[in-house]
Amino acid sequence: MIFQRHLHAYTLDSIRYSLTNLMPEGERQRFYLWGISPENPDQNGFLQTIGVNQIINLSHHLLANLVETDYMEEVAQYCGALNSYFMYEIVSDDMAIGLMTLRNNGEANRERKEVLQHFNQAMVERLSGNGATSAELMSPIENSVREISTFRQSLSQPRLMHYLDLYMEDRPQAFRHDIEYAAWPMLLTNIDVCGQAVDRMNPFAVSTLVRGGLIDHYTAVSRTLSTNMTMLPDELLNVGTQTVSVIPVLAYFAGLAGELARPQDEFQIIVENGLLEDAITTASTIVRLLNDMGLALTLPAGGRVSLIHKLWKYYEIHSGRVNTFSELLMRAGQQINALTRLRKDIYHGEFNICLQNLVFSDSVDYGIAQFDENLAYYSKVYRQSQMHLHQVLTMIDTQMRNSVVSQVIRRFVGFHEKIYANHYDTSMGEYVA
Repeated sequence: MIFQRHLHAYTLDSIRYSLTNLMPEGERQRFYLWGISPENPDQNGFLQTIGVNQIINLSHHLLANLVETDYMEEVAQYCGALNSYFMYEIVSDDMAIGLMTLRNNGEANRERKEVLQHFNQAMVERLSGNGATSAELMSPIENSVREISTFRQSLSQPRLMHYLDLYMEDRPQAFRHDIEYAAWPMLLTNIDVCGQAVDRMNPFAVSTLVRGGLIDHYTAVSRTLSTNMTMLPDELLNVGTQTVSVIPVLAYFAGLAGELARPQDEFQIIVENGLLEDAITTASTIVRLLNDMGLALTLPAGGRVSLIHKLWKYYEIHSGRVNTFSELLMRAGQQINALTRLRKDIYHGEFNICLQNLVFSDSVDYGIAQFDENLAYYSKVYRQSQMHLHQVLTMIDTQMRNSVVSQVIRRFVGFHEKIYANHYDTSMGEYVA
């Protein structure tokens, strides 16, 4: 409980610092400062809405009982810096909602794609050492950014509107528009907070993995925005593995565990010989697969056959009302819990490696057959990745002569196994970082 309290305190301190010292002054800044403060009558609900509670829970889950008492506060400070970045990154991630819905590719979506691609490049520039300010890096798209509603793009829009109403009760002079249409200050601060968190890791052996992993992440996200729908499953998996940012995040936490919480000389060895990179890359593959397919991924062969049979049966009965495979998944999936993650990505128009090469096909027959092949392929990769991760973590335990680092990685994967087994709009399934 002591470490959890430290994590909560230093995360809020880091967020407060970023709002006060990095974010351009304005209504969104004041709204967030109120939201995270005791002045807000539902402070905890606000923190849940903007993703902070689950982020803190993840940090605690990964490092609980692994941090020596003397290092708890220092480790919590590093976690707070990363958690603050996650809070802003959630807003950036949400801006991609709807962009994979090809049949809704209007002017607004085209402009939002351009905004995100420019933002991703600005992040790459900042992480690669470009000394320009975030405003300078983003200036070519400022007008377009200011037209984006961060509330409308959020999965938590109703709750954000609720807190905005609470905020406005005692502040009638505040401008609702400036709070809702605040993508500009949020993106600028995201760049600055990310850069500072990564720079802080420079003395660590994992610094290259953290920085390089984030550069790969933003590069891959831009690629998904213009990805060829005919990419092969293994190509989609490679891109998807980088977009989830597991590699830099796990490198960050592994560094805290192996270099700060319980420092060991052997940690440098598993970084240099590639074992750590192998482990976190494999973990990233597993998390990407779970993120996109959830329970459907873990079905045994017989369960997968039964799932496909249910889809065929539903289509046979309702063929007159189902025109595309995406419609089939949305309709039939209402009674099939294993399709929760897939339906979520269709509904919100988000990138999904299992659906990307088929979901917009007009042929439902083709869609079902290809979905069966995709699910079989990714289920096999999932099982192989689990076995490989176990082998690599055993080797890490041997070289480290303890299980501190491997526990962090195992806990990370286990956390996501639990999260993605639940519906995404429940508190248990709501993990957005």
